Amino acid sequence: MILSTPITDAAIRRHSADLSVFELRDPRHPIRFRWAKCRLRGSVHLVVHARGKSIWRKVAPWPSVTVAQVLSDLPRMISSLIADPSAPVQASEFVSFADLLRWHGDRVAKSRSLSKSRRDAVASQIRSQLLPLFGAMTLHPSRDDLDQVMQQYQQQYMVDTVRAGWGVLKKASKDARRLEMLSHDPLAGLAFSDLITRRPVRRPGRLRPSHAAGVLAQVTAASDTAAMLCLLALLHGTRIGETRLAQWREFDLVPGGCWYIPAAHTKPRREHVIPLSPLAIGLLLRYQARQRAAGYRGVYLFPAFNAPRAIGARDATRLVAEVSEGQWCAHDLRKLARTRWTDQGTDHQVGESMINHAPGKLAGIYINSSMREQQRQAIELYHDWLAECDPAGMLAIAAK
Repeated sequence: MILSTPITDAAIRRHSADLSVFELRDPRHPIRFRWAKCRLRGSVHLVVHARGKSIWRKVAPWPSVTVAQVLSDLPRMISSLIADPSAPVQASEFVSFADLLRWHGDRVAKSRSLSKSRRDAVASQIRSQLLPLFGAMTLHPSRDDLDQVMQQYQQQYMVDTVRAGWGVLKKASKDARRLEMLSHDPLAGLAFSDLITRRPVRRPGRLRPSHAAGVLAQVTAASDTAAMLCLLALLHGTRIGETRLAQWREFDLVPGGCWYIPAAHTKPRREHVIPLSPLAIGLLLRYQARQRAAGYRGVYLFPAFNAPRAIGARDATRLVAEVSEGQWCAHDLRKLARTRWTDQGTDHQVGESMINHAPGKLAGIYINSSMREQQRQAIELYHDWLAECDPAGMLAIAAK
């Protein structure tokens, strides 16, 4: 029997036990519902009369897509089917950007290809920025709607932050469309520059080469772990994550040795090999000896305080802040190193490879070299300069 009744989730459940009813027909909307054999699920169909005939399309599985979701997407589906009866039509599983963002957040949280810091960053962007601004917006926004929200976004946050949030939003809509969770990509064809024309302000580093002596004086006065954390970053221009996660097995502490940072610890997800100077090897061997004398036999250079793992990102950042008294951060040490390499005449490509920046498209194609010898020369020259800047002579002693 075909029963004429307003189709809702409650109506479907109410009539599920009545085996004489195999189809529901909605008198208000051109949709029908048919049960599967198990009567626990079914399909919503769109029925449109166009060009002298009835056109049926299965548009949604129930209950994974609710009737309310189908009805919210109904005008678009009807228009699409009338315009092109052969076109595929499907209801979106999401009604608003809030649905899309929560789905994307769950996917990111379960992803093993992303670092924990990246998963946490995306979760924070969704929770604190994107949901409050975009959550109530339908997945069929007008250009004007998007423009208004993006203007609010940039009024509340810096341009770099807005660009990062837009990237998360674009990734969510693109992935949902690729997996057919959306019938369309609501942001297709839109670039960040279409909505935000203001360029980000590039903030200069808080440290210049002329500050090296002061930095080394602060490091010398710090605790052993904090001092070595800062020194390792300053000596090699490494990121805070690459530095804090360092394990002893990554270092060849012999003349001509290197530090092999695994791909999982680097931002571009590729192994980074850094030549070790005699100065760096001396510092590391002395630090290792002090660790062992204190009874530590673990694998990390910077172990967590109360757990068998590396120090966390927040604790590492706090240690650097204690050393610098809030005057600079770990990224400023990285910028100082890169600036000095340029000042001492290091080739641009060599310098970029030393801080593990991805090569440009053409450079990646035409330059097939690790540039290890040039890197070693640049590192040793830089470390000699740092030793000359060291007021306490700590680095000069380590180099012997």
